[in-house]
Amino acid sequence: MSKEREGRDETPDDNRISPMTVARNWLPWCAVLIFVMTLGWTALIAWDEVVNGNHSNFLRTAIVVGTKVAPAAPATVLYAILIVGIADAIGGFAVVTKRYLERKWIKPLIERQKAEAERQKAEGRAEGRKEANRDWVAWNRRRVDAETKGEPFNEAPPAS
Repeated sequence: MSKEREGRDETPDDNRISPMTVARNWLPWCAVLIFVMTLGWTALIAWDEVVNGNHSNFLRTAIVVGTKVAPAAPATVLYAILIVGIADAIGGFAVVTKRYLERKWIKPLIERQKAEAERQKAEGRAEGRKEANRDWVAWNRRRVDAETKGEPFNEAPPAS
């Protein structure tokens, strides 16, 4: 993420970045791929020349390897850029797909779960109040019955 974006809050509608930022992020990978592919191609050509060539000294072998590797340099750069571009496109597709699925499925599911939990919580409170009221009514009825009969009533009130 660029320096100017680090301090800002990102909203889903404000998550664009400059193409140059993408290029700067992928440039090291592109350079590594070019290096690795060139090194691999050079090693392959050198191995073939050493095993199958009629070259008597190292300098002559190096010149032959260099002349065979040089024509492949533009293709190596092109392949590296192509591989990095495909990797970037796959990464972008994954991000877009993730955001779509979050907005389409995950957020509504979480909101429904929160609403259901709140509903159950409210129902639980209401049921708890009803049960407490029933306990108080039953206790009061026993107290009044005991008073009318003239009996002592020493039962503790229900806990609230």
